[in-house]
Amino acid sequence: MKWKLAIAMILMPAAAWTFRAPADPPDNAVDPGLQESPVPPPTESPAPQHTSPAGAVARGPFVSVQVNVNAAGLNIVGDAANEPSIAIDPTNPDRVVIGWRQFDTILDSFRKAGWSFSHDGGQTWAARDVLESQEFSSDPVLAVDRLGRFYYYALQPNRGPGEWACYLYRSADGGVSWPQERYAYGGDKLWFTIDRTGGIGDGNIYSIWSPFATCCGAGNRFARSINAGFTFAEPVPFPGDSFAATLDYAADGTLYVVGTEGQFREFQVTRSTNARNPTVVPTFDMIRSVDLGGVLVVGSGPNPGGLLGQPWIAVDRSTGPHRGNVYVACSVADLNSGNHMDVKFVRSTDGGDTWSAPIIVNDDDRAEPWQWFGTMSVAPGGRIDIVWNDTRNSAISRVSELYYSNSRDGGLTWSGNIAVSPPFDSHLGWPQQNKIGDYYHMISDDTGANLAWSATFNGEQDVYFLRIELDCNENDINDFCDVHCAAPGELCGVPGCGQSDDCNGNDLPDECEPDCNGTGRPDLCDVLMGDSADCNENLVPDECEPDCNGTDSPDDCDIRDGISGDCNHNAIPDECDIAAEFSDDCQPNGRPDECDIVLMHSQDCDGNDVPDECDVDCNNNAVADVCDIRDGGSRDCYGPPANCASPHPFPGCNDPAIESCVCAVDAGCCSGNWDQFCVLIAGVLNCAGCTGGLAPDGIPDECQCGADAPYIVHRNRPAAASGTVTSPCDGYIDPRIESMDGAAIHYGPSFVTLVFNEPVRGADGAPIGPGDFMVTQTGTIAPPFITETESIDPTAYRLQLSRIVTPQEWTTLRAVVTDICGNPIMQSDGTGQPGGQPDRIDIGLLPGDVNQDGHVQPVDLINFRQYFAGGYHNACGDDVEYFDINHNGVVREPADLIRIRQILAGTPPATRTWLGRSMNHPRP
Repeated sequence: MKWKLAIAMILMPAAAWTFRAPADPPDNAVDPGLQESPVPPPTESPAPQHTSPAGAVARGPFVSVQVNVNAAGLNIVGDAANEPSIAIDPTNPDRVVIGWRQFDTILDSFRKAGWSFSHDGGQTWAARDVLESQEFSSDPVLAVDRLGRFYYYALQPNRGPGEWACYLYRSADGGVSWPQERYAYGGDKLWFTIDRTGGIGDGNIYSIWSPFATCCGAGNRFARSINAGFTFAEPVPFPGDSFAATLDYAADGTLYVVGTEGQFREFQVTRSTNARNPTVVPTFDMIRSVDLGGVLVVGSGPNPGGLLGQPWIAVDRSTGPHRGNVYVACSVADLNSGNHMDVKFVRSTDGGDTWSAPIIVNDDDRAEPWQWFGTMSVAPGGRIDIVWNDTRNSAISRVSELYYSNSRDGGLTWSGNIAVSPPFDSHLGWPQQNKIGDYYHMISDDTGANLAWSATFNGEQDVYFLRIELDCNENDINDFCDVHCAAPGELCGVPGCGQSDDCNGNDLPDECEPDCNGTGRPDLCDVLMGDSADCNENLVPDECEPDCNGTDSPDDCDIRDGISGDCNHNAIPDECDIAAEFSDDCQPNGRPDECDIVLMHSQDCDGNDVPDECDVDCNNNAVADVCDIRDGGSRDCYGPPANCASPHPFPGCNDPAIESCVCAVDAGCCSGNWDQFCVLIAGVLNCAGCTGGLAPDGIPDECQCGADAPYIVHRNRPAAASGTVTSPCDGYIDPRIESMDGAAIHYGPSFVTLVFNEPVRGADGAPIGPGDFMVTQTGTIAPPFITETESIDPTAYRLQLSRIVTPQEWTTLRAVVTDICGNPIMQSDGTGQPGGQPDRIDIGLLPGDVNQDGHVQPVDLINFRQYFAGGYHNACGDDVEYFDINHNGVVREPADLIRIRQILAGTPPATRTWLGRSMNHPRP
């Protein structure tokens, strides 16, 4: 194939550049996807070519030069070029070749393998050309071997021998001609690399492609040539899917591949340690999933019909401290954060076995921008370069600028992002497919990075070459040349070269490196020259490292030398952990609490990282309360009222034992409402929860008992303003008084309601039952007995009697229950202090015994008249009026006399006669 001579490019001044974003054009191509769709060549002759000035555009010192130009160095209007790949001759870096997908017209989708070359380091480019003028060709990838021979891989599915085929072209004259062509298996999308280690695998060509469009079955997708591409061995199986895969090799020839699995949702790195050996069939000894903090995106935003990120893998082959590190970078979308896309980076320092957490390279962390087409390469000296398209300044997904960042410490930290191009519209110039390709391609050297990329500065898709020179001190001299000089006309043969010191020999001017102690010299040199101590040998001067305890020695050295302890292994001296309140020291003993536990100086029965002696211990038994309860040393039934015995419109109840018992039978009680059926189950199964209707609260019961023994509460006089009294007179509840808080007892009741001043339980610790009360009587009729008890709340109980109390009875009820600590209920002495006797409740009256002396006699009537005359002064010192005998709210009415007649109806005949007469006499 003939070649055209290179001509000088016409550069557009940066000040002349302007940009206006037009409206979005309509989509005019197939659905998003990677797979190529071969089309026949146009049937009509191409239209005459129109030209315009070539697009060389600048952003500050960074100039992008158009590559796809005609013989006159002009832009060809109406064509398109995208998906560029670059190769640079290692024996002569001025020889650069770029290939791309060439569309002669955007009116159809027929494409060819376009290429151009430069022999002056990319300043000027030969006229564009194509490898096969009548063959559909796509997905170009270029590489160069150690001897400077260039190779061009192209997907040409119409040529055979199978449905999908790739052909490898070779040029020995710097890309001027490509006389050698070989069938090389392959598929869509293929990537390849060439070993330039000088070792056993030197010159080996390795290629990998995706499974959905392949020459040789979905599994056999890795090919190797050991004779400079003249022949290829049959493809061998490759584990995983490896969509959009790329390759790189280590200094010892170990091969690494990165690709995506499962429709771009997962990244995987695969390794082969024997592919370098030409005498064996390549196999793969490791495959690892790698978390890049997001997924690959296809068909969206700035590139609706193509990839928005290509996963890149690169290995540090330098002789520096990061030699052998393996790096992966890609533009990905974090589905959790909602960010459109970020450029993310991970690294492995152990040959791919383990990987770091992902780092975001772009320093704009907003969700809206698209950081897409991230592209990575590593310089021979170990510097990592990354470029990407970025919409951070446009607020329009289709308008991007090219950005750059680098890392000189193995990817741990990254330089500030700098824009290296003007903005461009990625939606312009679509050649019947709505994308600007699927990737860019970059090659780094020790003085900068060389990028082949696509943009639309001419209003159409074109390929550009960008040399990113590094100038950290902004003196218009490349950093490498600041340190080095060469003969005139050669690299670094420029005025001012070699004037910067480089004390550590890393090809970076000393003035650009960290100087934490202000000595005017890089920190590394301070250490290497012995001017600064470096006790931990991390190449950072000791005076610049943390010294939390003021020992004039870095904290980690204090720990290493035994000056300070680090019992929790967090690289912070224990005394600083405590002083900064990173750790507690509750004893205190100068040691973090977690260490007291780990070193078994303290127990931690509940696993809360607090020594037991510092946990809550309300009963002072040297055991944390929660463990007392858990291990059965203390009961825990004294908490909020349990709600298990009543329906409620939410799941479960607050007594774990009852809840577990019920829900084991009906899970709906813990997922739906706790309804009447759940209450019924609890009763039928006799589910054992806390006694007294209480739920656990995490505090041992013995810590919650009142200072006094419990007693019965009642209202001594309903109408009194004083309300409830907490120490009933002699523990006696008068059955003739309506009691709201105590037992509302009259003759004739079939139940008794008791209210206590604190929660109580049965004397044996079990739920309160009939046996926890004693019933005695002084009359002649056998007393009723308690048939059942019902808890109204933790302090109130309803006692069902076996029968109604008749007017002929006077029956006494004694409570023998205890509080939660086992203290028996006591009789009050009137001051609130226990009097030593169980409280008693009268649940009936001996008929006619008005003065309650156990006898019915005339004096009862006299007392009754006294009540009517002016009241009665009882033993407690309270005036109690008994004028409303029938309790209807009206005092001293005839009905009250009728009521007393009924009460005395069962008295002896003489008393009844005397009463009858007395009722007809005027009252005293």
